[in-house]
Amino acid sequence: MKLRNFTDNSKKELILALKKQHVKDKKQLWLDLAKRLNKASRNMPAVNLKKIEQNTKENDIVIVAGKILSDGELSKKITLCSFNASESALDKIKEANCKYIGFDELMKLKKLNNVKIMA
Repeated sequence: MKLRNFTDNSKKELILALKKQHVKDKKQLWLDLAKRLNKASRNMPAVNLKKIEQNTKENDIVIVAGKILSDGELSKKITLCSFNASESALDKIKEANCKYIGFDELMKLKKLNNVKIMA
């Protein structure tokens, strides 16, 4: 997989960190996320909270390789991870007592059960 030339160095560093984590853990999840993030920003998925609510169960870990938008509400206690999220979506996530973590925290988790990647 050839690494794109991004103007945003944090995205490039994240992709390299995910590749290193794949080599270390031998989990296909990290390589899949690196491939999904290695796209132009106009091709990154934007997922609404409504779609997340419809497609998850309690205690799921939801990964969005793009942006989380605030349309909808959350009623289940889930953990969310994304490259970016709107401020109003973060407010709704906090109101619903859900957890929002970054990719660096996700890579530190020991158990990755009930993981869903949404696009």
